[in-house]
Amino acid sequence: MVCAYRARASKWPKQLFVDPWADAIAGPEGHDIARRLDARFPPMELWLGLRVAYLDRLVARAVDRLSVRQVVILGAGYDTRAARLPRAGVRYFEVDHPATQASKRERLGKLDGYPSDAATYVACNFEREDPIERLSANGFSTTEPALVIWEGVVPYLTEA
Repeated sequence: MVCAYRARASKWPKQLFVDPWADAIAGPEGHDIARRLDARFPPMELWLGLRVAYLDRLVARAVDRLSVRQVVILGAGYDTRAARLPRAGVRYFEVDHPATQASKRERLGKLDGYPSDAATYVACNFEREDPIERLSANGFSTTEPALVIWEGVVPYLTEA
């Protein structure tokens, strides 16, 4: 669903960002879910488009102005920032549930031109594992600055 909304926002007359892979990643199922959600919450496309654009700009500022070289995306799902916003010397870490990552990587493998190695994939079950430990085991430096994005994950976790 989120990919479907990113695909739509990529076609706005005044684009705030472009995600060339969102439409294919969403597939018919994602677009169908988005259409059903439109009926219940019409502003969702605008809300998600603005959220993506805001966070993209935050990444650019952290990298370009603050020299941050590690970007961590917790609960990355089908995020494409590592491919859309590459910068020399910047490492993206996508942290998510192993099953979600497997599904994403399978879909990405079918896309022409998607740089599958743009991100370091860090499998982590947030309910049972420590994300910092998992990140450290996959090359993340705890002594260097990092921008951490946690976009739309909390509703999927138990309160504990």
